Amino acid sequence: MIDKIVKGWDAKGLVRYLMGRGDHNEHTRPTVIGAWQSDPGALQPDLVGPGDFDFDPAEFTALLDHVNATAEAAELPRRQPQTGEPGYTKHGYVWHCSLSLSAEEGKLSHAQWNEIARDVMDRTGIAPEGDAGGCRWIAVHHGQSTEGNDHIHIAAVLVRQDTGRRFHPKNDFGVTRTVMRDWEDRLGLQATAINDGSAAPAASRGEIEKAATRMRQGYEGLSRGEAGKSAKIQLRQVVTETAAMSADSEQFLSELRSQGVLVHLHRNDDGKIDGYAVADPEDRDAKTGRPIFFGGRKLAPELSWVKLSARWSGDAALAVPETGRTHEVLSSIAGVVRGSAVAVRGRTESPVAVAKSVQPLLAVWARVADGAERRGELSRAAWSFDRAGRLPKSLESPPAGEMARALRASTRQLSRVGLVSGRGMTRDAGLELALAFSELLLEIAAWHEVSKRSHHCAAATRSARCVRRFADEAGRGVSGAPRTTAAVVDGVRDRAPSRGRTPRASASSAPEWLPRRGGERQL
Repeated sequence: MIDKIVKGWDAKGLVRYLMGRGDHNEHTRPTVIGAWQSDPGALQPDLVGPGDFDFDPAEFTALLDHVNATAEAAELPRRQPQTGEPGYTKHGYVWHCSLSLSAEEGKLSHAQWNEIARDVMDRTGIAPEGDAGGCRWIAVHHGQSTEGNDHIHIAAVLVRQDTGRRFHPKNDFGVTRTVMRDWEDRLGLQATAINDGSAAPAASRGEIEKAATRMRQGYEGLSRGEAGKSAKIQLRQVVTETAAMSADSEQFLSELRSQGVLVHLHRNDDGKIDGYAVADPEDRDAKTGRPIFFGGRKLAPELSWVKLSARWSGDAALAVPETGRTHEVLSSIAGVVRGSAVAVRGRTESPVAVAKSVQPLLAVWARVADGAERRGELSRAAWSFDRAGRLPKSLESPPAGEMARALRASTRQLSRVGLVSGRGMTRDAGLELALAFSELLLEIAAWHEVSKRSHHCAAATRSARCVRRFADEAGRGVSGAPRTTAAVVDGVRDRAPSRGRTPRASASSAPEWLPRRGGERQL
């Protein structure tokens, strides 16, 4: 189940929207299926015409007044006060939460949605069960969305009925996510990610729609970004790859500009760079016509100037092997990747450090294999792995071990190689590296799975499939290949726990990265 929470100032406007056609005529049969009082059906305005929205005007007005009554009594504004105005704050008192299923999961009954909505209201503290003085709220069910998702919207006015004072829920985003996970287990729905802070900033609906419009007009976006994605997502992909390819800030900035990316630098009082922002020159503000810039940290936490600078400084101290013939470099790196897979499987080294070191190496391999213009399977593998290498803030991260450092050194070594051909010994070495990467990625997926990080597991698995497709293409016509990618995948699947199996060791018994004891993975 997917949840999204936003806050605003106009309760009546929100209810009008929820009971209306929607911004794109996407709403059908709006029905009040939950409310602060015991009979939500009593709040549903009667229809006086044939359409889904032909509500009795008096009853519809009464619904608006009932929901907004506490805000009206408290004389709260229906727009955000400006700086300096009385009551100025950035935090609106109108709480809007949407909850949806994936299209594949079908529908829930109104009674089930009502129970879910009441659980959210209870556990967030907005309207606890049995608390007659809690905040007023309604839950509205629509027909399926244009994408086929069954969903509801919850509108709450964060003003207590007994005191007339504003209520500020604590950690409502995290609590709502936990409620969704609990209901997924209870109803047997597909598990979604916990709110662990590991996800990079997502594109907004407007950014997604703009990207779709650009695609229809024939513009796929930046050449090294995933075609059709929003400018923010493409910039994250391009900056991630360019940072991995670069040995220092000068090379990083030069390479970004050579790809047509607009770069704005921020300098401190001493004239030193302390921040940057990037833009796709074709992504412009509709009103001003100016390019829309995104700061590195807004793309992803690890892409801030401070963290990139620290990474380049750390990489400068690595013992990077000399760059020889391309096929020798690829074969050598394949050995490092195989060793990393063994380390993750046996927990002889922290999977945390290994997983973090995989993304840059994948990105560099994609760049030298695909070139500056092509978007091949390796590029898709790097894009897919992104979430798998971005780990929860709460996860213990020990110092990088031997294999993690070797992966980072391999990244630097591979970045010095020119465009990799797909012929002869280079092709064979590339196949060897692909087989090794398939194994490592699936070992990382298995580690995420037993740690109950479903989205991280799915990301690593998708990445492995992309590498496998690359290997299948590269392996056509290669005789005497010692192992096929199918054998690699099947071998790792045999070791990976099946979904739903409970590991013998408790997740809290020891850090995830400790070596196995007695033949069992220590979790």
